[in-house]
Amino acid sequence: MLDIHNDAIEPETEEIESENELPEKPWDAKLIRVDQKVYSLHHLMEMIDNDSLDLTPDFQRLQVWEPHQKSRLIESIFLRIPIPTFYFSSDMDNNMQVVDGVQRLSAIHEFYQDRYKLARLEYLVDLHGKRYSDLKDEMWGRRFDGTQLQINVIDPQTPSEVKFDIFKRINTGGTPLTAQEIRHCLSTKQGRAFLANLASAQEFHDATHGVVRNHKRMADRELALRFCALKLWREGQIRYEDYHGSMDKFLDAVNESLGVSKQYDDSERARLKTLFVNAMANSLIVFDCYAFRKAENAQLNKALFDCVSVNIAEYDKDIVTRHAAELKDKIYKTIGDDASFIDAISQSTNSVRKVKYRFDKMEKILSETLE
Repeated sequence: MLDIHNDAIEPETEEIESENELPEKPWDAKLIRVDQKVYSLHHLMEMIDNDSLDLTPDFQRLQVWEPHQKSRLIESIFLRIPIPTFYFSSDMDNNMQVVDGVQRLSAIHEFYQDRYKLARLEYLVDLHGKRYSDLKDEMWGRRFDGTQLQINVIDPQTPSEVKFDIFKRINTGGTPLTAQEIRHCLSTKQGRAFLANLASAQEFHDATHGVVRNHKRMADRELALRFCALKLWREGQIRYEDYHGSMDKFLDAVNESLGVSKQYDDSERARLKTLFVNAMANSLIVFDCYAFRKAENAQLNKALFDCVSVNIAEYDKDIVTRHAAELKDKIYKTIGDDASFIDAISQSTNSVRKVKYRFDKMEKILSETLE
């Protein structure tokens, strides 16, 4: 029986830079700017309601606040207890996105929308059972609306890679976010919706046996992003080599591009989705529910997922079906006999040399079997 829990993906070893690669130059400090601003709660609530401030509502946090935790936050606001600083990221159209403080601001906005009653307060017990609408014309409502919050706004001229690093520096909670969770926070609504669309494909769930369905740490969306990024690399649209073997930085760049219509429009995203779905369907034909694993019942392997899915995406299902058994045998034989291939999917898998090796090897296996 396959493991369907959150550890069902084989962990990657520490990345290393490719041989003879030079380190990247540091960013120009003049381009890095974080401005300190003050907003009233009422203004922030209006910004959320008119979509000029994005709370990334589709982001599933590992820890969801209980009703009493939300109430205690509102009580702190009423008591004028300072709230920790928030971080927003601004774009060229002056729209902003919350990158740190999502849960706090979500709890405040839910109260503003009358979505819960105050409960289990420590000091203001007379307000138990009250909603915002019950208090908005009283002193408490005026105090809520007028509360000033300190906001650090990351300027749009700050390079996206630096924004990512800033987020990692301020991400000091009890459970650090994964790289994909940070990408999600810094992505556009369009980019998030695209990856969510791919990750929801039934063919994807079938080929992976559902082990990453609605994954709490967004492993499903990372796999979808890896497919798109490495497919674009193999097509010559982006150079993985320029990222010195850092898969994270490579994925950061593609993630940003996929959310910008000027770089990848709807037709290009639709093309990538078609290829992704076809790749999953073909992989299911060959491996049944054991696709992207070194052996049946093994954990899903990201490096195998990459090189198999990207290379098999262009093939017709009928051809794959006719040669499925032969193709499966060849791939498993390669995993068992080719020491360089097994190394390329097991140790320091993101070095440029190893990524090239496993992709070239898989492309050769498929072309010899299916063409």
